Amino acid sequence: MKKFLIKSFAIVLLLSSFSTKNIQTEIICPISADVAPPDENVSFPKGPKAKSITAASAIVMDADTGLILYDKKSNAKHYPASITKIMTTLLCIENCAMNETVTFKESEVLNLESGASNIDTKVGETLTIEQCLYAIMLASANEVCLGVADYISGDIASFADLMNQRAKEVGCKNTHFSNPNGLHSDDHYTTAYDMAMISKEALKNSTFRKVAGTKVAYIPKTNKHDARPPIANHHNMLNAYTYNQYIYDGCTGGKTGYTSMAQSTLVTFAERDGMRLICVVMKGQAPKQSLTANIYTDTTSLLDFAFENYQIHDLTSTIEDTNSVDSPLFTRFTSFFDKNTAPLQTSNNGQIILPNGVDVSSAVHQVEFYDTIKEENGKNVIGSVTYTYGKQLVGHTDIYFTPNNDIEHLASIDDIEFTNSIKISGSFKYTSVIIKTIVIMVCIIIVCLFLFFYVRLLRKRRMLSNRKNQYIGKPRNKDIHF
Repeated sequence: MKKFLIKSFAIVLLLSSFSTKNIQTEIICPISADVAPPDENVSFPKGPKAKSITAASAIVMDADTGLILYDKKSNAKHYPASITKIMTTLLCIENCAMNETVTFKESEVLNLESGASNIDTKVGETLTIEQCLYAIMLASANEVCLGVADYISGDIASFADLMNQRAKEVGCKNTHFSNPNGLHSDDHYTTAYDMAMISKEALKNSTFRKVAGTKVAYIPKTNKHDARPPIANHHNMLNAYTYNQYIYDGCTGGKTGYTSMAQSTLVTFAERDGMRLICVVMKGQAPKQSLTANIYTDTTSLLDFAFENYQIHDLTSTIEDTNSVDSPLFTRFTSFFDKNTAPLQTSNNGQIILPNGVDVSSAVHQVEFYDTIKEENGKNVIGSVTYTYGKQLVGHTDIYFTPNNDIEHLASIDDIEFTNSIKISGSFKYTSVIIKTIVIMVCIIIVCLFLFFYVRLLRKRRMLSNRKNQYIGKPRNKDIHF
């Protein structure tokens, strides 16, 4: 009974911690990816006309939420060419330490097709994994891709299987890789959407971000090669490799690609004012075909559109300004908990991306408690809060359970199992104002009833006492005379 009361108290505090702003909130356990109700009044900015974009397919995606800000046939299949190497680099980082070494074989360095990008790797030459990463992402070295693929999986086919498995895990829908470098193969294809999803996953990794954003790298003398000339990043929006007019303010990296079958492909990462974007264009024109209508001008137009028409709302500042749902939980109706001691808290780096002019109060919150605890970065993730605007996911933050000595007597890891049995599933919806009002009114009524009955009890006791005192000390006469 005691444990039940403790859990009940924790849940009441959770419910009472939501905002008092006019932000609709919904608690669902669990929720699906497309639960937001349709809203005919919701609209998103229109991007550049499809005809003005020379690439056959294009997409702009928010790197944090996955919100698609622009789409032109993003699910059409195309040959990716060297933007394939984003996946190869990600798998290399995930499966190797930076100081591991790869020794290159004849089959990896001598069988490249004519004109394929390389760093003149020699048979028997040894490079560290870190050196391989810069060779792949900056110089687009095809032979290095083959070397790391063999090193990680034993052969190219097995590494391709690993690529395809990882592609499914990150949400790719129409992708099949058959090699690690993107040299042409009929069964090696992907889409602009899928490449954006792969890039979104890769950008979560700090090592990938560092490598992809490096303009120039140096490989010192090896066992088979003198120190190479500086390896320059081929992406002209980050580094003026062959053209200087395409440098883009806020570009943080990306990857170029070209084969005669794929034509030009380009993935670009950019950040301004906290908004991180991914732009992918496929089957586009190279600058040598047109200086004013190519993959770089396409990407510039698309990124400009997104930065100019959308803005980021930081959930941390929103908490302070509007008492929104994402404030550390259990802090609304009691001073026992504060932001440092609350056992339930939300991540402090959450963001919502919305069109300009749309207030954050227009976003709909949806709370999900997980069936099992997920451990991330040493924290117990027990649920999440997602934000939708119309049918689109526009933000997300995790709910953490962090017990400490101050509140161990009130809650523990075992207590959060109560969130799985409480009746909050289905269509239990409310506004924060109503819930807060109800909680306050119930508390007031309980206090008033307690005071009422307590006062009545005191009055009864006083009346009985007065009656008793009337007979104390008086003579008991049988006869009464007037």
